[in-house]
Amino acid sequence: MPAPISPKKGPKGKARRGTKDQVDASQGEYVPPPPPMPGDEFAMPTREVVRPDNQLPLSETDLNEEIAKMLTANNPEAPKNVARFNVKEKTYKFEPMVEQTIVHYATDGWMLYKGSEEAKKQLDFEKMENDASQRFQWGIYDEYVKDLERQRIEDASKVKGGKKPAGGAPAATSAPAEPAPAKEKDSSDIFESEDMVASAQIMDRMANQNMFEEIAADYKYWEDSSDAFRRRQVTAICWNPQYLDLFAVGYGSYDFLKQSSGLICIYSLKNPSYPEFYFTTDSGVMCLDFHPEYANLMAVGCYDGTVHVYDVHQKVDKPIYSASVKTGKHNDPVWSIFWQVDDAVKALQFASVSSDGSINLWTMNKSELTHEDLMKLKVVGPGKQLGEPEDDGTAAAPAGGCCLDFCKMPGQEHIYLVGTEEEEGTIHKCYKAYSSQYPSTYLGHELSVYAATSYQCHELSVYAVKWNHLHPRTFLSASADWSVKVWDTESPKKPVMSFDLGDTVGDLAWAPYSATVFAAVTDEGKVCVFDLYENKLLPMCSQKIVKKAKLTKIVFHPKHPMILVGDDKGTVTSLKLSPNLRSPGSLPSEDEKEKSPPREQVEVARLEEVLEVARKSEVEAEA
Repeated sequence: MPAPISPKKGPKGKARRGTKDQVDASQGEYVPPPPPMPGDEFAMPTREVVRPDNQLPLSETDLNEEIAKMLTANNPEAPKNVARFNVKEKTYKFEPMVEQTIVHYATDGWMLYKGSEEAKKQLDFEKMENDASQRFQWGIYDEYVKDLERQRIEDASKVKGGKKPAGGAPAATSAPAEPAPAKEKDSSDIFESEDMVASAQIMDRMANQNMFEEIAADYKYWEDSSDAFRRRQVTAICWNPQYLDLFAVGYGSYDFLKQSSGLICIYSLKNPSYPEFYFTTDSGVMCLDFHPEYANLMAVGCYDGTVHVYDVHQKVDKPIYSASVKTGKHNDPVWSIFWQVDDAVKALQFASVSSDGSINLWTMNKSELTHEDLMKLKVVGPGKQLGEPEDDGTAAAPAGGCCLDFCKMPGQEHIYLVGTEEEEGTIHKCYKAYSSQYPSTYLGHELSVYAATSYQCHELSVYAVKWNHLHPRTFLSASADWSVKVWDTESPKKPVMSFDLGDTVGDLAWAPYSATVFAAVTDEGKVCVFDLYENKLLPMCSQKIVKKAKLTKIVFHPKHPMILVGDDKGTVTSLKLSPNLRSPGSLPSEDEKEKSPPREQVEVARLEEVLEVARKSEVEAEA
């Protein structure tokens, strides 16, 4: 195509514009050159003036005029009337700032800018890891081998009556030519002996324990095999009932759009750098529980509604039992799972609750895993019973279960609590023998006992309910409305005590050594430890243990004064309780032990005293 001719430049380097007649008058009639011969590679390119017929004629003043345009970052299509519900003020408010950014393309990368803070931390951790591996593990091993060799030479010289060689090296006169092959044989025996292997493992474990703080804080080794599970959140933690140093951690995701495969790691407090066992699942792990009598059996609930049973002793990455569509698995995520010990039933059983509104009791038969329905959760309004239609004649809508806990007291294992995930924040008290009605229902704004009376509970989804280990009537509840509430089943009109933690409460747990101590974790990254006997209003300790993460799970050790806390970055942190947080009070002397009541009765009496004071304070406030 012929190249166009550029118009003449005007003053200040700007192009002149005019009509075709003006151009012809100034330059004369344009005569195009003859076309080049076919195949002529040295022919000059032809030029042709191309101007649209509707070009606007502009004067010299118009051409010299400068027009400024300003680009702004405002999105003209962004909404300007976005309103959100404020939980604290209980009203809708308009958002003062609206997001104006539009992301056209985004992808996650693995490269870091060398000058950034995260890259500097990564380089520092890698340097520390290399120094520790060279200085501690191999250095200790080499020195240990040299010391054994020195001791062997000294013993050999003493037996043969020779002089002790200076500096640990054998003398020339006391080293015959025959022991040379024996020396090689002894050296090989040292390296291949079982004592050397056991000693090396102990030294390696000690070195890993010295490095534990850096490894737990980093958790981002790019060339580590754990990178495939780096983005997963800690969704479940459970201690082993028999081996007190072992605990299982479940990894999954609470985000619906970021679901992937799951992971179960069984760690030991003696070697926190790498799990003793690990198992993978097709879907994210949401909950798990060890059997209280058979410590090798572990029940697992997944995000796709599947439940599995693993035998840890087999060390095989495959469950021994698994629920399928044929056996009737859940349709939604399984949020809680608990083993049930029933002497009347010989087979092993466990219960699970899901967002599909069903609470199932699973039985391990010889060939498959079967289930029966304990309860079908429904939304029950004030004055209604389970299964009763609404005022307009429609059936009650299903309610999704979010948490589950069974009573710990002997003879009351058939009583359990269920927290729902709808916005009303309902808690149901149920019995295994009743599947058609709720004996007690704690609604978001009211409580219905046999659907007769109504009292206040939570305003948003209930994330955790926990029975007290020692008191048969007391339980805790945590919700997304930032509150933790203490309940007494004999006074269900309203909670006995309520605490506002200032952020969403992800999980809570009672201390096994006391009836008045419990701990809770928040999305702000704080761990709050309460002792109701010492302070009924404020926590004894409120400590932030992570900077940019949300805490998801917390569990107490069954015997030792320590807790495990998991976050949404995949990290599990172990914390030791200070003496003021785990003090059991003044213990009786040896002479007073026979006359004093058991420790359990003392703790129950303490909690009863706290509840009584709270009730009196409430009556005085109402008066």
